[in-house]
Amino acid sequence: MRSLSRLHPLLISVIAMGCAFVGFSPIPVHAANTVPATFTISGSGWGHGIGMSQYGAFGMAIDYSLNPSKVTPSCGSVNNDAQQACLADVIAKNYYPGATVSEISDSETPGLSSGIRVGLKQDEDVLYIRGEQLKDSRNVLAGGNLDVDVYDSPTHVKQTVSNIAANTIVTFTHSSATAKMAWGTTVVSGSKFVVKWNRTPSNGNKAGLLHLERSTLDSNGEVNTTKTEAMADAWCPSATRDVCHRYKYGSMEIAFGAFGKNEDNSLDTVKDFNVVNTLRLSDEYLYGLGEMPSSWFHYVTSGNVELNTSSALQAQTIAARTYALQKVRAQTSSDPKSVRAACQCHVYASTNDQAFIGYVKEASYRGDKWVAAVNATRDSSTASLANVNQRKWKVLTYNNAPIQAYFSSSTGGYSQPVSEVWGSTQSAFPYLVKADDRWALDSRTGNPYAHWSVQISQGTLVAQLNKFLGSQGEITDIASMSIAGKTDSGSIAKLIIVDSVGTPRTINVRPKSHWISGEWDITPDNIRSLIGKSNLIPIANSGFNGSTYLTTITNGSSTTNASPSTKSPKLVSVTGTSWPKTLKLGQTYTVTGTISPVQAGVRVTLQRKLATGWSALNTSSTNSSGQWTLTWTAPTGGSYVLRAEAANSRNSVHGNNHPVTVAAQLTMKAPAKVTSKSAITFTGALSPARPHITVVVERKTKSGTWSAFCSGKTDATGQWKSSRLAPQSHGSITFRARIANAQLGNPVSASVSVTVR
Repeated sequence: MRSLSRLHPLLISVIAMGCAFVGFSPIPVHAANTVPATFTISGSGWGHGIGMSQYGAFGMAIDYSLNPSKVTPSCGSVNNDAQQACLADVIAKNYYPGATVSEISDSETPGLSSGIRVGLKQDEDVLYIRGEQLKDSRNVLAGGNLDVDVYDSPTHVKQTVSNIAANTIVTFTHSSATAKMAWGTTVVSGSKFVVKWNRTPSNGNKAGLLHLERSTLDSNGEVNTTKTEAMADAWCPSATRDVCHRYKYGSMEIAFGAFGKNEDNSLDTVKDFNVVNTLRLSDEYLYGLGEMPSSWFHYVTSGNVELNTSSALQAQTIAARTYALQKVRAQTSSDPKSVRAACQCHVYASTNDQAFIGYVKEASYRGDKWVAAVNATRDSSTASLANVNQRKWKVLTYNNAPIQAYFSSSTGGYSQPVSEVWGSTQSAFPYLVKADDRWALDSRTGNPYAHWSVQISQGTLVAQLNKFLGSQGEITDIASMSIAGKTDSGSIAKLIIVDSVGTPRTINVRPKSHWISGEWDITPDNIRSLIGKSNLIPIANSGFNGSTYLTTITNGSSTTNASPSTKSPKLVSVTGTSWPKTLKLGQTYTVTGTISPVQAGVRVTLQRKLATGWSALNTSSTNSSGQWTLTWTAPTGGSYVLRAEAANSRNSVHGNNHPVTVAAQLTMKAPAKVTSKSAITFTGALSPARPHITVVVERKTKSGTWSAFCSGKTDATGQWKSSRLAPQSHGSITFRARIANAQLGNPVSASVSVTVR
């Protein structure tokens, strides 16, 4: 909104001279020549935000360990292992409201008779393995020999290769129809190879490790020599080397064939290698999960006191075990041997399910604390059972069944209901609802994602949004993007983008099952992908994978050219919503309205009708909702005809004519009854006050006309007074006061009746 004093000098002079306009021509100045080159997006959290927050679990462990009186029912006041085991249950139940911490053995799930099948690698052309020795209880290197069962069909072992010496590199390659493994001068072909190394007869019951790496084939179908040499150089001298893929438990299945379906849902016809590690779910699998830092087993306070916070690790263990158990049960409910076709597994080793990194977790810094946390979640009364599959472990259940225990790094203060993120029927997941996660924002956790900012370029933002929108619509450029709505849990629900010509678009952020035809929609997963690592311009604290807990979106300081494809829409109408019919002299006239179609930055002009045409009184611009406000500051008295006109680079439109009278306010008072031939005294006031103004009191005649009766003048405060003898005749007489002054708008008071007796 701009007052008359802030208009362009040329426009002021035109108005002052009383020049009139028939109507504005289309004006191209509203289209911005440039748009921001970058946008900075700020927020909190990392991940989908459903279920347990890992930083939140650590924050709860710190908070409740420091303040045990907060916990109801009590977990005890002594910061020891018993307290932490109790707190682990409290943490787990906080993030899965309504769920129960129960104890289940692997033997209760028929699909786990041989162990959980973890999909390590899929669609591989070249693989290397070797057995490695591991220090035994006497700190002596032992084990490492390999035994391999070679299959020529899915169920038939054609031969067993025993006692391949530790540190021998075994290579797996294939042609279009045949797979083979080779070491030294020995070559063995087969369709499946099951490798054993852990406490096998050839190792004399000594535990060892299996090291697994991959390479590729070149364009001629040969082993890529460069990669082979690099892979050979990468064999790890230390168990803590992250480049190593080492596995301590179970067995390894390397199968050759075509598995599952492609992304287009067609059957996979390309034969290659698929690798699965089979091991016990409740402990061996969990020992290798890289989902939470082992260092979180403790917290050092500002007073340099070491606090036991292993409850965070235990809560993660409970959630991870539950997640894996539910996945197995869902897959094997109708057939205990059923697996996912594409990986021949129950769970993937990646974040498609849970990050299983094998022996690296156990052997890394404080890995022993992670193993201890896993072991702390077992039922001590069954810990010594000879049949390890009958030992019971903590899991989360609802109606006696394992829940889908999703978890992510952290949130913006509350976890999200699953229905908000993926559109799942909420009643099917009564435990995946909004939950308090204020601890994820606790500075004591060191959470780098408690508050973050990332930067994305104009081109990337436009391209990504168009990718997500698909056929719903197209964005050509973005002049601004803002947050227009949030969910109850604080995640983004609505965005408004405005292009370089001011056209706003609302983008709803909701699950695809909730999309509405005719509206622009993207999913919460799209938002997380939009601000994923690969899309970002490196700035401080941008090592980030995505979150829907956005707080602000601001334009960068630099600009780039607007898209020439961005065109202003043709205006259809301009409509005012507040046109007063009368206005008190000295007041500011304000009128509001909207334009259609909605467009920001469109010039809207308040115009006055003259004998020669229409004259501009003031101008304003529409906001992102197409709304405008115009003011006319202290107009002089008189009668006017006004309208609003809107114009962009395409065309101009005007609204209806609206008459308005601007006048001073004149009041009058008189006695209700008087005696014939006695004095009648009239009083009143003029606002705004003007001195020495003649006020005429008029009497209404029988014919309906008005005739002068008496008069008076206003004083410095605008007050006036006038008297005259009442008429001789009896009856009711109507009076009014009037001022004949065009500058004051010729004001007239309200009529009053006086009875003459």
